Amino acid sequence: MSLISEEKWDMKRCNTCGTDKDYSEFGKRKYKSGNYGLTNECKQCKSIKASKKYSSESKEDRERRVSLRKKWLESNRDIVNGLKSKYRLQKKVLRLSSIPHDQHVKAYIKHKEKLIKQSLLKHDQHVKEWKSDDARMYKWSYKHNINTMLYSKLKRGAILNSRNLIRRYYFPNLCFRKIPKKR
Repeated sequence: MSLISEEKWDMKRCNTCGTDKDYSEFGKRKYKSGNYGLTNECKQCKSIKASKKYSSESKEDRERRVSLRKKWLESNRDIVNGLKSKYRLQKKVLRLSSIPHDQHVKAYIKHKEKLIKQSLLKHDQHVKEWKSDDARMYKWSYKHNINTMLYSKLKRGAILNSRNLIRRYYFPNLCFRKIPKKR
């Protein structure tokens, strides 16, 4: 049996009201060192303090505070715009991360299909331009003609099986020297 109750370690004391409360009842605070912690006042005490401050404020003080804020916003427009764009970007990232995985994958696949279509259109245009050059097309058609390819393979000896069959069907009018059969 321990002398210290475990419940006490899950609680924090508010400096204003002096009651022990759960950690979730305190706001977050960032220190100069970059570490995060909890505020000294609970959220309820902080809201009561703020409402007292602003409700007791006179109309002239409120107008003065609002006019000072507007003046600062106008003189620091670039800072404000930078902060707004940063906020929008963070919001967009949060929105994207909140999308279910399958929807995200579908969006990615659509984007990839769009890119592939664009590249195919570019390829088709390139092929049309390439085929428009007659001399190049004649060379290509001669080089990639089935008879030319088979003839070059026969000459190199790349096709060893059924040579006579290929000779008979594909090259009936070409004169070949007889190649001895392998033993």
